[in-house]
Amino acid sequence: YIIPLSCIIPISLFSLIFFCLLFSPTLCYLFFFFLMIRRPPRSTLSSSSAASDVYKRQDEEKALITMSTPGHDNAAYAGGQNDANMQARYDKAGLALGHAYSVLRVIETDGHRMVQIRNPWGNGVEWTGAWGDDDPRWKSEGTVAKACNYEKADDGTFWMEWADVIKYFTGGGTCFTKFNWFDYRIQGHASNGHPNIALEITVTKKTECFLSLHQHDKRGKKEGDPDRKYASFILAISRKDGDKQKVHMHGTMNAEEPSADPSFITGRDVAMRYTLEPEHSPYVVFPRIYEKDTEKDFVMALIAENKVGNGLSVKFRTLDKACPVFENYLSFDYDPATAASVEADYQFNPEVGAPQTRKGSSIAA
Repeated sequence: YIIPLSCIIPISLFSLIFFCLLFSPTLCYLFFFFLMIRRPPRSTLSSSSAASDVYKRQDEEKALITMSTPGHDNAAYAGGQNDANMQARYDKAGLALGHAYSVLRVIETDGHRMVQIRNPWGNGVEWTGAWGDDDPRWKSEGTVAKACNYEKADDGTFWMEWADVIKYFTGGGTCFTKFNWFDYRIQGHASNGHPNIALEITVTKKTECFLSLHQHDKRGKKEGDPDRKYASFILAISRKDGDKQKVHMHGTMNAEEPSADPSFITGRDVAMRYTLEPEHSPYVVFPRIYEKDTEKDFVMALIAENKVGNGLSVKFRTLDKACPVFENYLSFDYDPATAASVEADYQFNPEVGAPQTRKGSSIAA
């Protein structure tokens, strides 16, 4: 998935996986980061400048970044009708329609926001506009050329300034690369508006992690299949507050920007980046579903820098239907000694080898 510059549209999942496997086959964690560049309803990244800053920061973190051009069915970008001139416009610019590109570098130098982009096909079809291989700016703007370490080559790699990027690319995604992290996936189910599982997480040392909730991909599902439509979920985390639990953060479509305010999200994924600290343990991670008459399977994921058994424990709990958090209260009674336990299927995904499927009331060390 991507969040485009002007609206929300799907992107091929396989394209993003291709980039990850192409550039880093030993990823222990593959996660898609979403960002909004122009319209603010789904993210605080409401300006192209903010989005550029995020790309730059993610590049510094060695994340794998992709960007995509609009598809051949471009009615969404052309006032409801397909624009016959769009193909010619992109051909002239040296860009392919309906195509995903990898981002190699993001830098800011001498007042220019520069993005190095690669066509994964690796052919000689490249951007022909400003800062293209034949642009005289490379000779007249020596400072920029030096910062970009520019070399002309017919290899599908080219530079664009951010102002042109937002004119031609309609969205993007990020694969966070976390080497030597530990990936756990827990199966859950929601029935009559009540999810059957929550995670009680306890840490004895500070632990950075990603928490996320995923639904089945709706693509290819037949009419009547409950997974043909995405349900609206909240993913929340509460932490110890005296003898109670108090809700602290909620997942969003932008994993790097969790929200203190709850908001149901209709989409395949909702996630947050979070730091677990011993003084606030135990934590409770729980989903909420908006639809009260829907049967819906989901998967909760914990991707953490520490392995279970090494300062990290995860138990499977269930919150009573009458728990105040399901009515938007932020505080609720919780005693780890008496909390209801539940068994669940879960997977541990090692960096090398096939996922290991297990069943239990906690994640085994």
